[in-house]
Amino acid sequence: MPRKRVAVTGAAGQIGSVIVRHLAQAPDIDPVAICRNTIGAGIVHSTVPGVDIRVGSITEEESSAKLLGDCDVIVNCALAMVKGRPRLSRKLNTEVVKHFLRRKKLSMLIHLSSISVYGGCIDQRKMTPAAFFEPPADNDYGRSKLHMENFAKRQCLTRNMKHYILRVGHVIGAKMDRSRQILDFAQDTAFRLPFDGGLPSNTIHVERLAAMITVLTREPSPVGTYNVADENRTWRQVFDWHTGAVGLDQVKAMPPERSDNLREFFASRSILRDLRGWTSSIPFLSLFRYPAVFEFAYRMLVISPPWVVDRIAARYKHSDIARQIGELSRFRDSALGPVYVSDAMPGTYLSIGDDLMPTCPRESELQQALKNWYCRFASPRFLPDGRPAA
Repeated sequence: MPRKRVAVTGAAGQIGSVIVRHLAQAPDIDPVAICRNTIGAGIVHSTVPGVDIRVGSITEEESSAKLLGDCDVIVNCALAMVKGRPRLSRKLNTEVVKHFLRRKKLSMLIHLSSISVYGGCIDQRKMTPAAFFEPPADNDYGRSKLHMENFAKRQCLTRNMKHYILRVGHVIGAKMDRSRQILDFAQDTAFRLPFDGGLPSNTIHVERLAAMITVLTREPSPVGTYNVADENRTWRQVFDWHTGAVGLDQVKAMPPERSDNLREFFASRSILRDLRGWTSSIPFLSLFRYPAVFEFAYRMLVISPPWVVDRIAARYKHSDIARQIGELSRFRDSALGPVYVSDAMPGTYLSIGDDLMPTCPRESELQQALKNWYCRFASPRFLPDGRPAA
């Protein structure tokens, strides 16, 4: 089989660097790591020493041609997001894909999209049968990802090029943000897992994701759009995998009624509801910090009977103490985010057998890697006297 030169854009990212490492293990692939700057190049070099690293901008035509002109396949992990300027972000991302497809040697594009195209909270009760083909993105990130999906697909079809749009689920594993959050939750004694973790997690281990992409570059599946996640893995299984790997206690279940309320909270979000929630969250007593309001209240107390003043004072003490205790001891359910009460992604999943993924580590190795990483980020960097920890 002839060797392929496979470029990975966004190679310094959490996912991109793992993909580069897997590609480097394939005997017939020459990976090319595309980095925006030398800092990113240093990150990739520390992960995959000796790999071909190229530094430059893929948003500019001339630079893109130099970086990618000799590549057969591009794995696009990059997404430009200019804060506060969504129109400019879309323009930059569409230009990137245009530059990709002008490369004459290019024969395949693998474009990483996201589960976010289905919205913040996936609620199959409200989804139509066409949700896979017309995802209901409801946030700027999801809409940007969906826009890029459609643009890349149209461009590839015009050029009759092999292409894969991968809607990647929540990525777990060592160094992944989702795993860090899960382990943080597991150490919070007030945390409770909604529905006892019975809902689908839509997660994929980063090593498995990278192994699947490596297979795609060598033994392509039918072109098109795919969900990428372990289809039948629940949140209970994901949490138990994390806590078991690092030696933490199993997380407890959230009561059913509280779980239902949390799911409904995220599934029925609206602008008016969010505004009502914001106004109701403003502490009423904080209004008395304003001089005019305080003066008015003081005058009312002066003319009020003593029993009224005593009752107001007692009510204030009771509510203030309850608020302070609540802040200290209660885990805020809204901190969970909608991903933990969502349904499974609708539509077609990418399916690649384990026997076709020789670069994917064994389960015991994945757990050991998570434990080693956890021990590094969980331990204090400095001792109480300010000296660096050993």
